[in-house]
Amino acid sequence: MIWRIKFFGFVLFMICFVLGGIQLAENGTRRLDGFENGPAQSFHIARVDQGKLEMTVLGQQYYINGVDRATDQGQAASNWISSIGNSVGDWISTSTNNMAKWLFK
Repeated sequence: MIWRIKFFGFVLFMICFVLGGIQLAENGTRRLDGFENGPAQSFHIARVDQGKLEMTVLGQQYYINGVDRATDQGQAASNWISSIGNSVGDWISTSTNNMAKWLFK
């Protein structure tokens, strides 16, 4: 029982440091790029009318024409790197779920 408390304390400790490191890196990137008082989010994507996308990256706006969903489905079947990544992601999530179930027995 005590090792579970230590383990979860360590995981919580590491998560706090990872999130703090990400925030520190984003602040450093904004400061280097001259956006010290820039937006809180580094990027934002929104759909505009007629299938166009509006993307804001560090305060600069970009407009992208939408892609046809019918052509994407044919490419998704032939993209073997994506399928490998999806299978690895599924394996990681099921392993994490099983480990959490085991720890919380």
